[in-house]
Amino acid sequence: MIEQNNVNNSNNVVKIVLAAVIGFLLLILLAVGIIYIVSTQNKISKLEKEQQEVMKRQLEAQNMASIQTVPQLQPQPVQQQQSQPVKKEAKKTQNTEKDSQSSEPVIFYIDGSEDEDGIVSVRLEPKEGSELIADLSNGEPVEYLGRKGEWYYIKYDGGKGYVPKSGLKR
Repeated sequence: MIEQNNVNNSNNVVKIVLAAVIGFLLLILLAVGIIYIVSTQNKISKLEKEQQEVMKRQLEAQNMASIQTVPQLQPQPVQQQQSQPVKKEAKKTQNTEKDSQSSEPVIFYIDGSEDEDGIVSVRLEPKEGSELIADLSNGEPVEYLGRKGEWYYIKYDGGKGYVPKSGLKR
């Protein structure tokens, strides 16, 4: 009977050791699975960031290409009369797109919310360093004439010129 108890105890010990080994292996397998999931998520995140950077560079290249294709306007000699001030007016470039083919004027309003004074500058050419020809106040109505990239060609009370897209609202 003592031998039988020893055999039963040996069997129980083997079962316990076997259960412990299986449990340990399951923990290892679970840890490896978690590490795999985390590394896959990190790779996906990295690929998404790289894709955003590539798209950003492509957009910047397109914007630079559109800016470089705009012909430079040469200043024309201006003859001034003593009684009337000279108005500078931007000339519409050949590449300016007209979005609407209707004869109805499209009216936008100046959105000076990005400037603390509520002012949007009208420029001679569709680029940031171009000569300023007028300052328009927030809410002032203007007629939309066309678009060149992120610049809108407009007609305002004093003439025509370019404003950035962010400076207008419907």
